[in-house]
This record gives sequence, C-alpha cells and structure tokens, in this order.
Amino acid sequence: MKKLLIFCSIILTTSLFANTLNDGKRIIVLDPGHGGVDGGVKKDDYQEKDIVLEISKLIKSRNPYKDTEFIILRNTDEQISNENRAKIIKSYEPDLVISIHVNSNIKSTVKGLEALVSPMNPCFEDSKLIAEKINKNLISLGFENLGTKESNTKILRDSSAPTVMIHIGHLSNNEDKAIVTNPKNYNTIADQILAALE
Repeated sequence: MKKLLIFCSIILTTSLFANTLNDGKRIIVLDPGHGGVDGGVKKDDYQEKDIVLEISKLIKSRNPYKDTEFIILRNTDEQISNENRAKIIKSYEPDLVISIHVNSNIKSTVKGLEALVSPMNPCFEDSKLIAEKINKNLISLGFENLGTKESNTKILRDSSAPTVMIHIGHLSNNEDKAIVTNPKNYNTIADQILAALE
C-alpha cells in the first residue's frame, strides 16, 4: 500500500499522471453518471443522464492535450451497473477517472458544486487535489463551491487511480438549474474541467 501511495504522488508531480505504457499518453476515463432507465435526478424535462453525457462528449472533443486520451464509459443512453463500471474502468488501467454527475436536494435552497473522493482509494490525496482544482475552475460559471467530501462508493474506492466524482450544481435549485440546463454553458464547463487537468 505504501509503495502504491508513493507511486501515485510521483506521477502527479510529473505533468499530472503521464502514462508511459500508452505511447506516452495519459489515459483519463470519463464516467457520465446513470443512463438508460436510470435517469438520475430530474427536474421538469431535464435529466441528469443527458446533461452529463453531453458534457463528457464535449470534454473529449475539446481536448487540447496531445499527450492525453479521453475514454467515455458510455457514449449512448445505456445503463451500466456500478459493478460493471468499476470493472470496465479497471480494464483501461487509467491514470485518472472523473465521474460526472448533477446533484439534487430536498431543499431547493441548497446549491453549488460538490466533489466526492474515497479515503479507501490508494490515491486519495491526489484525488482530493484534482477535485479541488475542478471545483475552483467551475465556480467561474456562478456556482458556489461546497467543497470536497468523502464517500466510499464502488467506483471511487475500487479504482487504483486517482478518482473524482463531481456534481455540477443542483438541478433542484433554480439558480444552479439555469446554469446546468443551458447548453450554451456546456463548452465552458468542459473547458474549465480540462483546464484543471493541465
């Protein structure tokens, strides 16, 4: 375990997870949450599964890094169990995993960005660092930053790479909803996430 923690720290300091086993490219897996009959959170005609898929596709298509390859876990409206997501992610041997979600709360006044990381992930500290960078960049769209919290969901804890689950605002809050349901903001959201990975 100690050796794995040291390894994670080393690759973070060398231009953020450079992967020498993939022609020098770092591999980043994007996990758009939910899909299929599992729509995630919903408000009016908007569903989480659609929003996060569109943002994931834009991150991949707007990738400015020649040394980075993005892999999207699902490219269509399909349901993948968390167990299968974890297995697929592991098969890619990625340098980083970003699971993308939109949040919701029974209180419509709750709003803002939130990131989750697992203390059971061997690259926990690196995961927190990436989460903080992403949240810091996304507040430029008008979101509040609720910070980084701990969670031991399967995707976060089972990955051997730094893994972050980001929640881009609350669909249950009108202010956040106005940002995250406006397709004109999606390019900016994608670019701000990409900038955090430089």
